Amino acid sequence: ADAPVLLASAGSGPAVVAQLPQSVVAAAVAAPSQAVASGPAEGVQLASLQAPPDPVATVDTADPGVSSAAAIARPQGTQVAPASTGAIAGAVPPTDTSEAAVAATASLAWTGDAASVLDEQSLAAIQSFMQQSNLTGSAAFAGSVRDGIGSALAQFPCSRLQAAFQPESGGLEIRGHIPSEEFRPAIVTMLQTTVGDSIPVGDSVLILPSPQCGVLDAVERLGVPQSRDQIDDPLVVGEEAQARIVQYEEGDRLTMALEGADYDAYIYMDYYDGNGNVVHLLPNEFRSDNLYPAQQPFIIGDQASGMRLTITPPFGQDIVVVLASTAQLYEGIRPLVERADDYLPWLHSRVDEFRGADPGFRGEWAYLFVMTGPVGAFAGR
Repeated sequence: ADAPVLLASAGSGPAVVAQLPQSVVAAAVAAPSQAVASGPAEGVQLASLQAPPDPVATVDTADPGVSSAAAIARPQGTQVAPASTGAIAGAVPPTDTSEAAVAATASLAWTGDAASVLDEQSLAAIQSFMQQSNLTGSAAFAGSVRDGIGSALAQFPCSRLQAAFQPESGGLEIRGHIPSEEFRPAIVTMLQTTVGDSIPVGDSVLILPSPQCGVLDAVERLGVPQSRDQIDDPLVVGEEAQARIVQYEEGDRLTMALEGADYDAYIYMDYYDGNGNVVHLLPNEFRSDNLYPAQQPFIIGDQASGMRLTITPPFGQDIVVVLASTAQLYEGIRPLVERADDYLPWLHSRVDEFRGADPGFRGEWAYLFVMTGPVGAFAGR
């Protein structure tokens, strides 16, 4: 069971006992009446959330009346059994190369190995990324290459994957995350088969186990679009993955700079941990006002937010989901920490209700991949 963490007021106000996530200890203090104004957050739009450029390296948690938390064991989570490579590969129809163009134009902006001889499949793959508006004889095949890549990436459960073509290296990079290391060889093999032997396939895929990976599926079922950076990027195929990866070491203060949506919106920011809990970073009992004008920058975890979050063991991978909505989804304050399995169905019903009642309802979401580790774990960050 989670260990209780004391959330104490710095003054004479009553203390509140709550359960906080396994990798974060919150020393929540009432915001001072003369809060120190933070400088403009170097945040970007909801689709590109980021940590501030200068995260606080250490935090003094020795305030009177504030206790530290006992270590909370990070569970392994429900294991997602990977399907066999053969079973997954069988679900992706083979690509017919009979219509592939034999010659490519010299204008392809590709700088791979100039000495290599491209096989027809790799040639069409390159054309599908680099010359989508000028595909001649290989148009049909080039399109099927992109479809094949998308189909291959979609075969893996509890995963969000995308493939990015890199003209400068002539390679294909797989990005995103999977629930188990066992998936990695099958993904690389399947993509290599799809694009041909002349294009090297590498990966920077992260591991995000259950239950967090399942949270993203539940959020997607809300029916509001995910904020997307790649929507006009012809070099990327697949699902939009995390907006950003943020790394924190033990003792760091968890702070995040954001910029609101491109319309006035209520912002809901939730931290999902490996125990199946959700911590409501915004709104909560310490910061209840969550309505932000279009594109207004703000910071979570700074002094003005009234809640101080410090990274402690055990470490691992978590996610922060940010939802923007033109409607106030609820009034009052939900528990600071609750079970994600209780919160997500309730959130789904609220979004459905407002979307049905208001034809002008708008919403979007994005998420950050949060990595925590001991001091020195992320050298050069």
